[in-house]
Formats: sequence, C-alpha cells, structure tokens
Amino acid sequence: MFFQPLDGLAHARFIGAKPLGGQRKAACLRHGDERRDVLQRGAGDFLHDGSGGDKRSQSATQVGQDVIEQHQAPEYGAANDPRVIGRSEVIVAIATGIVATGVDFFLCSRVEQQQGSQDDQRQRVRIRNSLLRNTLRLPTEYHLAYMKYTIDKRFFESSAQDACASVLLACAVLWGAASTATAAVREEQFDFKTFSFARITLQDSDSAPVRYYLSKPAQKAPLVLYIQGSGCVAPFFGLGTPNRYSNIYSWIPLAAEKRYAVMAVEKPFQSEEPQQGNPGSAVGCAGDFNRHFSYDTWLATLKQAVRHALLRPEVDARRVLVIGMSEGAPMAAGLARELAEVTDVVLIAANGPTQLYDFAANIYRSNGSDEDKLKQLQELDRTYGAIAADPTSTSKFAWGHPYLRWSSFFAQSTAENLAHSKARVYLASGMQDDSVPILSTEVLYAQLRTQGRDVTFRRIPLAGHQLVPAGRPVPEAQPEYDAFMAWFERR
Repeated sequence: MFFQPLDGLAHARFIGAKPLGGQRKAACLRHGDERRDVLQRGAGDFLHDGSGGDKRSQSATQVGQDVIEQHQAPEYGAANDPRVIGRSEVIVAIATGIVATGVDFFLCSRVEQQQGSQDDQRQRVRIRNSLLRNTLRLPTEYHLAYMKYTIDKRFFESSAQDACASVLLACAVLWGAASTATAAVREEQFDFKTFSFARITLQDSDSAPVRYYLSKPAQKAPLVLYIQGSGCVAPFFGLGTPNRYSNIYSWIPLAAEKRYAVMAVEKPFQSEEPQQGNPGSAVGCAGDFNRHFSYDTWLATLKQAVRHALLRPEVDARRVLVIGMSEGAPMAAGLARELAEVTDVVLIAANGPTQLYDFAANIYRSNGSDEDKLKQLQELDRTYGAIAADPTSTSKFAWGHPYLRWSSFFAQSTAENLAHSKARVYLASGMQDDSVPILSTEVLYAQLRTQGRDVTFRRIPLAGHQLVPAGRPVPEAQPEYDAFMAWFERR
C-alpha cells in the first residue's frame, strides 16, 4: 500500500514532506530523468510489503509547500450549488433529446433513400450510434438547435421500416435516460494550484452509492482508470482537510499532466472511517464493507462508474485505459470483457488463471522439502473446501478476507476474461513477487500470445509485488509506470 500526501505536491511532479521551520517550499520537476531523480529520494513515501506489513521509507529531502488551496463545493442541494439539476430540467432535456433523435433518424433515412448505396448503410449505423451517444449525454443546447430545423414533407417520405427503427431507438433512449435520471448525482470539485478533480456520487435508492473521482484535463482527453488492490482503504483520505493524501501511486502526477481524464472508483460500501487492521487485508474494515464486497459487487460498481464517466464532456470515449494493480488486475480484465469501450489494459502483478492457482504456485516455489510442500498443499485444499462449503459467508475469514470475497474471486480467470475482450494488454510483474508469483502471469501471457493477441510482458528482475526490490521506496518504480503510459500513447 502506497500512501502519498495529497497536499498538491504530487510524487511525480512534486515532493511532499514535513514542515521546515514552520514553512514549506514548493518543488516542481516536469519531465523524465529529473522526475525520477526526485522520486528516488523518497520524500516520506509509504510501502506495503505485500504480506500485511508496512515499511516507512526514509526521506532524504524535506521540501514542499502546501501552496494549493482546497475549495470544496457547497453542500449538495444548497441554493448556491450550481451543479444541482432539477428533475424538471432533466425531463425537458430527455424530451428534447428524444424528439431530436427521431428527426435525425428521419434525416438519415432520407439521405439513404436518395443515395441508395450499401456503403451508406454503414455510414447510417455510424451516424445512429453517434446520435445515440450524444442524446444520452443530454446536452440541451444541441437538441434545441435541431428543433430549429424546418421539417418539410421530404423528411416524412422515409420507409415505414426506417420510421419504426427511429421510434424504437428513441424508446431505447427514453429507457436509458429514464434509468439514469432515477439516480441522484452529487458532484464536488477540488481545486488545487496546478490541477483539479471532481468527486462524483451516484445515489440510487435501491443500492449503495457509487462514488468515483475524475481529474479535469486541459481538453477532451482519453479516460485512464486506476483500479486499486485488495483491502478497504479508500483512494483518497482527508479531502477538505490539511492532512489529505492519495493511496493510489502515480494517480496524482498523471492527473497533474492534464493530458488524461484520470479516474479512480471507491469500492462498494467503502467507509470513510480508517481501517483498524493491516492495509491490503479486510480485517478491521469499517461499516458494511465486508458484508457486501465481492468480485461481482465490485465489478458492478466499476461498470456503473465508467459508463457515467464516459458520458462526461471532458472524456474522449474513443480511448479508455484501465490499470489494474494486484487484486485490481482481475477486475480490469473483467471490466474489459464487460465493456467494449475499454481499448487498453495494464495489469500489474496479475494472476493468470484463478487466484487459487497463485496459492499453489507460491507453495511450490518455496524452499521447503517436498514433504513440507505436500502438507501445505493439503492445508490449502482443506481451506478451499471450507470456503466452497460456505461461499457466501461474510463472518468466516481465510487469509485476511471473508469467504464471500475468496469464493467470488476464485471463480474468475483473468486469462479467460481477457480472451473475451479486444483490448490491448500490457503486463508488468516483479520476478521476486511473493504475493502473486510471476509464474501465474506467465500462464496469462502464454495464453494471450497463443491466441494471437496484442500483448506486452515486462518482467522486472529482483522486483517484488510493488515492482521494486524488497525494502526500496515505491517511487523507484516510476520508470515502469512511464513505460506503460508510453506504450498506451503509441497506439
């Protein structure tokens, strides 16, 4: 687990440290080698060693000034909150969207009749898909502009089949927009000196709130989603307070570049209370987290958040990168399978087949005798048998997590899920990883290669679960993060 002070001094662009004589000074380095030099000096970063313990790296420099002022949005629903959209405004936007969509489809049908080419049919599909996306975004000005068209009888000479298709798609828009309108949306803005991000909460009366964070790029930009590893530690803590920080390594510096819309999602039933157990495990998680968390609930939360983010005007939905770390790797693979919009996937310390394989592989790579390994494998079988006998239990724990969590993840194969997606894949694993053995990632790589997939595998000598050698500060892994972002840019 990597803890980074969120005082506006991002670890790839800035340095966060303790006060110097009551004063802090800002240090900002922009690119390449300079950035890595600063990162390697540590600056009070935290490192999770993959086995439940935490190690504090030593800071060789104490620089950094909290020069960023935190501005939190007015309370949602307050009279001075300009982001609150009334139900009547939503209904008006939906209605105008539906009417405009019908008009647009009639226009497309008329063009198709006049030109009569098979190539036009493909163009028609593209136009309709574009119209559907624009309508779901509900930009009222766009639709009202269409209402100014003079609709003469030429546009009603389309075939009955085309007219029916237009009506059916308009109904689909109504259904999708209506389902979106049932969820209240709360947006809070956090403005820093060099960048800003929003915290968006989707509240559906029938389920837990879905909360995600999205940075503001300089212009419409690709979406980059980070999916965090195991445990119940939130992506950010202390927002709106002087003691604020991020738990996702490299999220803040990438957001500060303003080249991407950088996203993170809170796990379902994520509590704002601190965990009372070891980070990375589910021991001591507050609230209802352990009673609900599973692969399926986490995937549903991610899907809802990403679908909502893709409709935002600052997001270029044509390119979507999902970065999954440790437990986040199978989630990224599952998301790529479920959402065709995901174009690229980066998996850090990823398992290939089921996570159950990882336990067996780690036993075989241990230094014990065959007799010792056999005993451990038998114990593994007994534990798995207990989980399989009571797969929905949230009160029984194994390896730091409830049975529900394990049973749901054991049922998933990262390799199989990626086989059902079309995303490019980048794999990065430490060759000395004691949590997810690199042999598991090798299985994933072999399967993707033999399927003819576009896959890159970066094997890192001497590195552990965090892509750095044991005992080294996490920022030393920054070149690996730079490498996969460069890979994404080469598409």
